[in-house]
Amino acid sequence: MREVRSNDYRYMKKLVILVLLVFIALVAFGCMPPPESAEAGPMDPKEFIFGSVWFFLMALFVYYLLVLNPSRLRAEDQDKFISVLKKGDEVQTTSGILGRVVLVKPEYITLEIASNVKVKVLPKFVQEPSGKEKPDAKKPDAKKADAKKQGAEKPKPKAKK
Repeated sequence: MREVRSNDYRYMKKLVILVLLVFIALVAFGCMPPPESAEAGPMDPKEFIFGSVWFFLMALFVYYLLVLNPSRLRAEDQDKFISVLKKGDEVQTTSGILGRVVLVKPEYITLEIASNVKVKVLPKFVQEPSGKEKPDAKKPDAKKADAKKQGAEKPKPKAKK
């Protein structure tokens, strides 16, 4: 399943701010008539259509970036998670029930939530447990760090002459 990191949130926040600023600028400058039009009279139909279509296209673009694309990414992540699910994996339902996978079928997933208590759940309602920590590749393994410390503390044997 795709890991969401804090960098993703920062990137998404910057993207949303940028898109909103562009949108506001387009609305502000796209809806204002040019300064010489006050003398020239009403707006030309071509200018009106271009301004309206431009505004509509920008609104669709912002909707895609803020709504459709994130939901598509979540759906892809969920499909990938379900495809790699196997017997014995710990999962959580969207309602918060924790259990172990007993059987995986395309129509449903059977979970054991207590000894001899099994429930069938639709795959779209199964997710990774929220409290489960994922190993981070950047952090050194604790055992390796302890071994290095112990190796540094051990005195080296003296060579005999």
